[in-house]
Amino acid sequence: MNLNGRLIKVAAPVAAAVAIGAVAFASSGMQSNGNDIRSQQPAASAEGAGRAPKELIGNEDNPATWRLPVEDYIPLRAEVRTVSNVRDQLIDDCMSKAGYEDWQPAPDLPDLSGTSLVDRRYGVHDPALTSQRGYHPSLAVQNAYDAALEIGAVDKSGSDPGALRACVEATDAKAPDVRSDPLVQQIDSTSYVDSMKDPAVVAAFGKWSSCMKEKGYSYKNPLEPMEDPRFGHPTTVTEAEIATARADLDCRGQFDVTRTWFDTESKIQQEQIKRNASALRAIAKDNRSVIAKSAKIAAKN
Repeated sequence: MNLNGRLIKVAAPVAAAVAIGAVAFASSGMQSNGNDIRSQQPAASAEGAGRAPKELIGNEDNPATWRLPVEDYIPLRAEVRTVSNVRDQLIDDCMSKAGYEDWQPAPDLPDLSGTSLVDRRYGVHDPALTSQRGYHPSLAVQNAYDAALEIGAVDKSGSDPGALRACVEATDAKAPDVRSDPLVQQIDSTSYVDSMKDPAVVAAFGKWSSCMKEKGYSYKNPLEPMEDPRFGHPTTVTEAEIATARADLDCRGQFDVTRTWFDTESKIQQEQIKRNASALRAIAKDNRSVIAKSAKIAAKN
């Protein structure tokens, strides 16, 4: 994104649904397991009674460590950082040669939707954070996001937008940006929507809703409190929000809502990956090629 001659870096969206699951003030982005570990092959069939394969589960109690099958076709965060850093340097060098030595690339925006694709995808799961921030991201992350956005929005170099555009195009030829393929985005988003229609998930939502009603809250599914306009202010966290989120988290835990939802979506993704295996292999190959180009440039510098 080019704003007043400044390159604002926003990660390419993987699924619009993730933004829903992280409230309106959060941002979705190209994400992968925070441990930077993944299989290079689609995950095996689900084990047991509808459970996701063990290799998709990190810490049973921490959804942020879980990994959806589609992540085999999404570059790791470390790889995205490598590409981003190389591109920043190339564009910066180009702008300096064009006479804009004071120009600097905007900082990366911290991801408000969590540390991984699954983190906050199905709602809140961290009792400590929920007790402090309700449905909002941590204060440190929010502050870092706001600061990075403010820095990126102001370009004091007086650079010419045309010069920046030319430098970006030149950089694209040397080190292409890494992007989420439309097919991967489609699988990621449709699996999320379809999972909410699955009988097992619908049943879990029903139990959750009844539990919430007993606590004095009237919501049909776990997305509704996160979308409650009363809790949508980007900086204000009310006691009502915290109380609602804590009740929400308790009811999720009682009826295993998060794991049921994840297991169901994992199965849907595995089926879609199987149907699109050839195209996805080509996407993975292209990703490796793009990342290799940047890694080669980085190694020389």
